[in-house]
Amino acid sequence: MDRSESKFIEEIIGEIRRLIPKLLHVGENIVGMDENLKKVKFLIDTQSNEVSMVGIYGIGGIGKTTIAKVIYNDMLDQFKRHSFLENVREKSKDDRGVLQLQEKLLCDILMEKNLKLSNIDEGIKMIIKSKHHLEKVLIVLDDVDCPKQLKFFAPNSEWFHPGSIIIVTTRNKRCLDVHESYSSYEAKGLAHKQAKELFCWNAFQQHHPEENYVDLSNRILDYAKGLPLALVVLGSFLFQRDVDEWESTLHKLKTNPLEDIQKVLQISYDGLDDKCKKLFLDIACFFKDQEEKFVTRILEGCKLHPKIGLRVLEERCLISIFGGTIRMHDLLQEMGSAIVRQNYPEQPGKWSRLWEYEDIESVFTKNMGTNNIEGIFLNWTKAKPIQLATEAFRKMNQLRLLKVEYNMKRKISVGDSLFGGHGISIVIPRSSGILEWIGYQSTGSDEVIIELPPNWCENNDLLGFALCCVYVSLDDKFNYQYEDPSAHESQNESAHTSENEPNNGSGCESENEELLEFYCNLSIRENNQSADVEHFSFIPCCVIDGVSDIA
Repeated sequence: MDRSESKFIEEIIGEIRRLIPKLLHVGENIVGMDENLKKVKFLIDTQSNEVSMVGIYGIGGIGKTTIAKVIYNDMLDQFKRHSFLENVREKSKDDRGVLQLQEKLLCDILMEKNLKLSNIDEGIKMIIKSKHHLEKVLIVLDDVDCPKQLKFFAPNSEWFHPGSIIIVTTRNKRCLDVHESYSSYEAKGLAHKQAKELFCWNAFQQHHPEENYVDLSNRILDYAKGLPLALVVLGSFLFQRDVDEWESTLHKLKTNPLEDIQKVLQISYDGLDDKCKKLFLDIACFFKDQEEKFVTRILEGCKLHPKIGLRVLEERCLISIFGGTIRMHDLLQEMGSAIVRQNYPEQPGKWSRLWEYEDIESVFTKNMGTNNIEGIFLNWTKAKPIQLATEAFRKMNQLRLLKVEYNMKRKISVGDSLFGGHGISIVIPRSSGILEWIGYQSTGSDEVIIELPPNWCENNDLLGFALCCVYVSLDDKFNYQYEDPSAHESQNESAHTSENEPNNGSGCESENEELLEFYCNLSIRENNQSADVEHFSFIPCCVIDGVSDIA
C-alpha cells in the first residue's frame, strides 16, 4: 500500500468517525434528574411534524446544561444533523465570537468541515436557507444570555425544517419571553432525598453518609437548598476530611461562600445595570421574604425604580415572587452579602450595607462610619440596645436607608433622639448628613421631629422630602392605639384632612385592625422659624404615604 492509499484510508476513517454521533459527557452519578427530564421532554413533541422549541431557565448551578446534555444524548440517534453550541454567553461578547458560533452550527448541520462566513448576516441567511434542502435538525444553544443572541441562531420555528428540535438554556427568562416560538421550563432544585444522594456520592463515594457525619451532612444539605452545583462542589471539597474540618467549613460558609459556587452564581449579578445591582443587594441584605408592595414603596423612595427592577431580577432568576412576597435562594443571599464585604472583609465601616448587629455595634462604638454606607438594618428585637452615636452618622453622607426593628417595650436612641414603637424605617434623601434632618425628640413621646437642612429648598433631592417612607411595622397579631390629647387638633390642622387629599389608608383596607397613630412633626427651619405639623395614621402591615406638598 503506497502513501497516497494510506492517507486516503485515514481520511475515510476520519470522516466515518465524524459522522458517527458523539455523546456528550455529563459526568458520573447523575442524580435526581428524572423529574426535570420528564417535564422538559413533555414539552418536546417528537411525534408531530412541528418544530419544537424549548427553553430551560433557572439560576446558575441548578442543572440546566446537564438536563440539555442528557436530552441531547437521548435523542441523538433520531437525527442525522445535530449541533451542541456551548457557552453562547461567553463566546458571543463580540461579532467575531458570534461569527465563529454560526460557523460551527452550519458546519455541524451541513456536515461540512471548514465553512467560513464573512459576516453575521451571511450566517443568518445560510441558516435560514439550509431549511429548504436539509431534513430535521437537533440543536442545543447552551447558556444564552440575552434575546439578541437567539436572533443570530434560532429566533423562531420558521428557520427550521419540520420535526426539528431546538433547546435553549438560559439564566435570563426574558430571552424566552420575547421569542414566542419557545415553550419555557424552570429547572427546579433537588428534593431532599435526591440532594442527599448526590452529595453523598461526592462526599463519601456512596449513597448515604458515614455514621459520624449524618448531622453534619444534614447541615450541608440545609445550606445547599437543593442546588446541584453546591452539593457537588461541597461534597468534593469535604471528601476524606475529618469532622473538625467539616465543622470549620460550615462555620466559614456563613460569611465566605466557596469560590467555585460564588463565581457561577455571580454571573447573573454581573450582567445587571448599576440600579438593579443596588436593588439586588438591598433585597439580599434587608428585604428577603418581605412583601413586594412594602419593599417597592421603600425602594421607590431610594430612586431605584423597583417596579421594573424587581421584574428584571425575577427574569434573571435572582429572585422569585410568590403570593406577593419576594423570595431569594439562600445561596444567592449569601452571594449578595459576600459582594458587599469583598473589598473590605475586615472593615464593616467601608461596606455599602450593614445588617449584622456585631458589625453595626463595631461601626458606631468605634466611630468607623464612612461615605460608603448606603443602608443600615438593625434588628433590636433580641439584641441589647446600643447608642447610635450622632458623630458616627456625620461621615455617612451616602446613607439613604435606615431600618430599625425593635419591641414596643424598648426606646431607640439615635443621636439625641428617642424612638418608641415597634419598628421604624426611614428613607434618607441625599444630603450632607443625618444630623441635618433628625432632630430632638422628647423622652416618652411618640413624636419624631425632622429638621431639613438650611438649603433644603435649593436641593431638588430634598423637595417634598422622604416622609412617605417613614413607617411603623407591626406584627400581624399586634394592635396598638396611641391616644394623644392633641390628636384631634393636629388632625384638623393637617393637610391630610382636606377632602381633596388622598385617603391615609393608601388603598389598604382592614375592617378589624386598629390604626396606629404616629405623629411626625415636620419642622422646616428658616431664620429660626419653624412651620407645619403633620399627623399620620398607619394600618399594620401597610406603608402609608404621609407627605403633603411642602414645596
